[in-house]
Amino acid sequence: MTISPAIAAALIAISQVCTGSVNTVDTHNSKNNTVKRGYKLVSEVCLDDIEYQVEDIEATNGLNADYYGIGIIFSENDGPFSVTEDIILPDRGYYNNSYIQWHSSDPETVSDDGKVTPPKGESRIVTLTADVTPTEEYLECSADDGVINAFKKDINLVVIKEFEAKPLPPLDDDILNSLEQRTNAWVLFNDDGTIHSISANYADYKVESTREAIYSLNAVKHLFGIKDPENEYELQTLNISGGYPNNDIMRFFRLQQVYKGVPVYGNIFLVHAYGDGTLGGVDGKYDNIPDNFDTVPKSTYEQVWKAAGMDIDSFDKESLILDNDNKVIGYYYGGAIPVYFEEPKLYIYETEDGYTLAWEVINYSADDHEDDSFIIRDGDCKILSSWCSTFYD
Repeated sequence: MTISPAIAAALIAISQVCTGSVNTVDTHNSKNNTVKRGYKLVSEVCLDDIEYQVEDIEATNGLNADYYGIGIIFSENDGPFSVTEDIILPDRGYYNNSYIQWHSSDPETVSDDGKVTPPKGESRIVTLTADVTPTEEYLECSADDGVINAFKKDINLVVIKEFEAKPLPPLDDDILNSLEQRTNAWVLFNDDGTIHSISANYADYKVESTREAIYSLNAVKHLFGIKDPENEYELQTLNISGGYPNNDIMRFFRLQQVYKGVPVYGNIFLVHAYGDGTLGGVDGKYDNIPDNFDTVPKSTYEQVWKAAGMDIDSFDKESLILDNDNKVIGYYYGGAIPVYFEEPKLYIYETEDGYTLAWEVINYSADDHEDDSFIIRDGDCKILSSWCSTFYD
């Protein structure tokens, strides 16, 4: 299997944990024979690693922090290595309000203002160049001195080809049997004989986007019992790993099963695909939710929070933490430790008696680094499960 070097290199450049390697650049001012020191990026900067990098630089003129802190806003199912929809390009720096102007290497695919037109046939690498200049407030010297620090930053995006809903023949028993005979592929079964996972290319279909990952399930839906992949799955997370040139780049699409818009607790399908779109495998759990299952919740957030030990009415008003809209978002435990309320998440939850609506509630204590988590049944607010997780910075 071969991977386009351009695609592979861009994927790795974006996915690696970068240190933000920076070289100093001396700019000579012949007018008064002084030297102004700026910065020039020499390695790709990860969009996901901005906060870490900003902590490690000295933003003396307000420009460096904005330079490292450039962030592109993607649609819910996209990322820098899988772009299918329009993106939002900031025109001012997040930290110090520097000016940012964008230029695209391929305006027909990604315009200077972020409009995305998926190409036909093959995905493309598009380089967006951000010109970052400081506001007058942060200039190290005036234009009369002959030096104004202004930097360029290149960000590579992988724009995914136009979606194609081609027919996908179902994977049959003969193909499954042949996979079981191969040394580099395998098929795992559950105790009841149903398929658990397939570690092989299970469809003649290139997968580079979330929509394509979900569509690929049509080739194996009969094996897992899935009824309608396009209406029963949505993206939970999209990750990338691997390295070039070892041809081990992988996209990992974590797909959440949903029923009438409500996620089914713990039911995740993981679709693996190489950098060139070739499928590498699929595994996961699917539940056949009854057609008459009622997904309309009866409990309010306040009732669910109370069941988890967070009765807002019982707190001292002065101990409550409010947001800018005066909405209660937490409280100070013992008058000092902030504990934040996360919005309860509604799930379809499987119990010994069948399926029920249930809420997942998480309390985070910033001081003792613990999460108190609860699964609370909708309606009577009975705690079905609870646990405490300790984490570290």
